[in-house]
Amino acid sequence: MYIEKKSIVMVLCTFLLLGCSIPKDELIKDMLAESEGHYTIYVFFEGMSQLEFEEFEMELLEIVNSDSRLEHFPLERMQIYSLSDVSKSDYVKAFSLQDTTILVFDTEKLVLETSESQQLKEFIENLH
Repeated sequence: MYIEKKSIVMVLCTFLLLGCSIPKDELIKDMLAESEGHYTIYVFFEGMSQLEFEEFEMELLEIVNSDSRLEHFPLERMQIYSLSDVSKSDYVKAFSLQDTTILVFDTEKLVLETSESQQLKEFIENLH
């Protein structure tokens, strides 16, 4: 009897958690840039040591903070999250994220989804 009740509670909790996911279109609305001509970047990373993360973060900052790129790529905000961050699980589910992923948004939509920082650099350079 105790096992049955425990199983029922586990099943109900699972359905409750699945039912509480935020729809992808709602998540995207919150991720969009607010000002016309501006962009936002969301980075979700996985499986990096502290040193690898620091190197990756520096590489991203060098890409977006270059003087020539800043002129053509007004960055409103950049957020970096771990895929294992429980508070970001809705994003992980909605975008089917499994590996390190860079998402770039303008004021209307997702304009780039990549796992390569080089593709981010090329995207920015091709804007002007």
